[in-house]
Amino acid sequence: MHISTADPPPTKKTMTSRCVITLQTMARKRGFKIQGDQDCAELLTMFHKHLLYRNDAQQRLLVLLLDTRKPKVTVAHTRHLQKWLEANPISQIVLVSVKPPTPTARDELHALHAQHYCYNQLLIDITEHALVPLHRQLSANETRDLLHKLNTPVDKLPRLLDSDPVCRFYNFPLGAVIAIERRNGAQQGQVYYRRVTT
Repeated sequence: MHISTADPPPTKKTMTSRCVITLQTMARKRGFKIQGDQDCAELLTMFHKHLLYRNDAQQRLLVLLLDTRKPKVTVAHTRHLQKWLEANPISQIVLVSVKPPTPTARDELHALHAQHYCYNQLLIDITEHALVPLHRQLSANETRDLLHKLNTPVDKLPRLLDSDPVCRFYNFPLGAVIAIERRNGAQQGQVYYRRVTT
């Protein structure tokens, strides 16, 4: 008889709790702190759970988790969210569901500048993986000094796609210059620079 020593697949409850831990880390790394409860009862009619964060610039990050029994984000979800956002302005939105959104819902999420993740994408914090280098967005002054030192325009820097998993995790804006520091191997300690593009 063969007994597997691998971890059993996560249950829906552990999957949700692991995702919440990763989402809390994501919010912290983006510069947000948990905000006290706000009246979001209207949102909970369509979404299973919500987390609300605020940063020092008074911007807000809203994280919405769909019930694991409702696998996809649909147009009904996006329209409900859009209606709620009219009275409650939010800087960043992250939606989490079991499966990718329907094509129309995906387009509406894009129009709302909302990010979508599947639960299985958030089971671990990818930025803590040993093979993922450190990423840091440069300030405007640091970018100016770097471009002067390299004697090159910003559009000549190598690209980092906005669809890159680490870029999505930090929500780096288009045009930002990112310093990437290798943590392992022969290139340990070397810094590379990339600009975020589509």
